[in-house]
Amino acid sequence: MARTGWLRPLTLLLAAGLVAASASVGAAADETAKFAGKPIAGGVSMQRATEVEPGVYTVLTPEAGERVFFDIERTIPGSTIWYGASVDYPEGVKGNLLLQAYADGDSTESCDRDYFVGDFEKLRLRTSVYTTATNPACRSAESIVLALGAFETEFKDDDDRPVTQLVVWEEPPVEDANNLPAATSAVSWQEMPEPGTSKNAVAGTSYSDAPLLKDDEPVTITAQPGEPTLFRVPLDWGEHAQVVASSTTAAVGDDTATIEADWISPLGGAAPVKASSGGPSPDLDLTTDLETEPAGWASPIVAWSNRQLTGDGGSPLALAGDYFLSIKVPYASLPDSGVEITLQKKTFDDYTDTPPTYTEDPLPLPELTTGASPESEEDERPWPTVLMLLGGATVFTVAGLVGLGVGRKGRA
Repeated sequence: MARTGWLRPLTLLLAAGLVAASASVGAAADETAKFAGKPIAGGVSMQRATEVEPGVYTVLTPEAGERVFFDIERTIPGSTIWYGASVDYPEGVKGNLLLQAYADGDSTESCDRDYFVGDFEKLRLRTSVYTTATNPACRSAESIVLALGAFETEFKDDDDRPVTQLVVWEEPPVEDANNLPAATSAVSWQEMPEPGTSKNAVAGTSYSDAPLLKDDEPVTITAQPGEPTLFRVPLDWGEHAQVVASSTTAAVGDDTATIEADWISPLGGAAPVKASSGGPSPDLDLTTDLETEPAGWASPIVAWSNRQLTGDGGSPLALAGDYFLSIKVPYASLPDSGVEITLQKKTFDDYTDTPPTYTEDPLPLPELTTGASPESEEDERPWPTVLMLLGGATVFTVAGLVGLGVGRKGRA
């Protein structure tokens, strides 16, 4: 679809102001998770899809049975378009999100075999990322239309509907993929240094507040059952990270409570931790008698070729950037006061930094933590006019709400 220069971003910005104002009426005032990104509203059909460029966006999660649509134009022949979504469902809300992509808006040409956003039952935080590499029609399409919809979701009311974070990135083709390191789904466990004294820390509950997990600086956290528990872990090409997790918390009742972990890619999407050759079990099993063995959470080696492993379950660790360690603490068989977990992390250089050679310079990765989007040549636009119009639109919208007597607590 043809672009309209700076008028289109102006329209998006004006819409963002109206969406943000109206969302304060129809959305939750105190949202479960705070995601960064530009607020937008999806289109009502494939033919009227909202155009989006590479970047990070937030949209009010659709109601059950509802779908909203977004159009992504391919600007580089043969490129791979990445698209993903993350959402933090309120506790007790069942159901899931669907994120489906179609070549040129053709409902018969789905771009991926899977389209669920994250785990169906276990966690509040659910995230998935997909690419157009699976379907030949999607690899060559001029545009991709995303459909975001709720599946058997039971929100209590509009105040219970969270915000979904969308991410889009266009990756140029590589010159010779055969010269790049091979894909790895698991690594051989490497010896970890003796742990030092740990310091108390607070884990993040979203990408935006996830603290950096540093090498050789053990930390002890208190994780709450079901709550997102995140740390940021930067990884470059040819690197992998190992984390030893231990706990002195006892399970409640007669059952064993198992704590697991995922690696979330720089564009979202969870890759479950797999067992490493020669390493500890990836399951941190809490028992009633405190006989808990440490767990080992190792990432694969970051390599471009890892995208070939998408059929092996989970998101590929195929990009260099800020990853997230997501600790999955179940609701059942754990004390209400939380679980004490000590983490020790080490990053290993497995081979010389080997980035892919692209046919042209790619845009920087969008940032899940800040919502910062890549800049393009179209960014040269009359911003003072845009900002004045956006400010005016927001003022009039807020004024209208006040006049109607609408009083809601603003977003934190």
